[in-house]
Amino acid sequence: MIIYLDKTTYQEFDAWLCNKANKYNFRVSYDQTGYIDDLGDLDRVPKKIYPLRIFLRKIYPNGSVDSKNDGFFIMEKVGERLKVCPKAYEKGVETLKPILKEIADDWPETREIIMRDVFKNNQEIVDKETKRIRQELTQQIQSIGSESLIKRTFKRDGECWHIEYDKENKDIQDSKGMHYIHVLLSRPNKEILSTELYRLGNGLSSEKNSVLGDDNDYLSITEDDDQYPIFDNQYKNELLEKIKK
Repeated sequence: MIIYLDKTTYQEFDAWLCNKANKYNFRVSYDQTGYIDDLGDLDRVPKKIYPLRIFLRKIYPNGSVDSKNDGFFIMEKVGERLKVCPKAYEKGVETLKPILKEIADDWPETREIIMRDVFKNNQEIVDKETKRIRQELTQQIQSIGSESLIKRTFKRDGECWHIEYDKENKDIQDSKGMHYIHVLLSRPNKEILSTELYRLGNGLSSEKNSVLGDDNDYLSITEDDDQYPIFDNQYKNELLEKIKK
């Protein structure tokens, strides 16, 4: 499994992991033998030979530490993100799960892949995560009201074109370019050849016998009504019913 932590440095993840290791009783080391327990600022450590690794060993209630690792994290900087590859040995799979769950909580961009690859067989975790997602979706949908719909108008009015988007509106003098724009808006999300655009924009017969709306028609600027239904109260209620299932 490979995860990417947005805008995270080596040192930031190291400090975070040491904190969680202390919380869940793990000993941290930076070599497989367990002798190196401090490297200072990891952002300054040379990484040309091999990627940095942080090893974890479980501390037992009696204070003893197993000589074998439960697992380790391989790190590599990729732009502003930190590429992390968690590795767990057979017995460490279960013991490392709490830390992986904490990563999913603190770096939401990793949640989907961690839940899918690590907790896929834990029905309790899956059910809890499903419930959380449903609650978030329900809150997001309920926060959207019909009044939030953006008004979009592209309509010819005599020698001008009336354009309106949300609270902004403007009248623009008629020109060939406005007719071309009208043609494109009449065909949202569809490809159109330049020759076809020229024919339709100049009122010539179409090679494909396409039906074009009248210049006085109200047109959607960005959306195809057939593909994107209007988000009214009825549609909102339909979405909420689907989430409950």
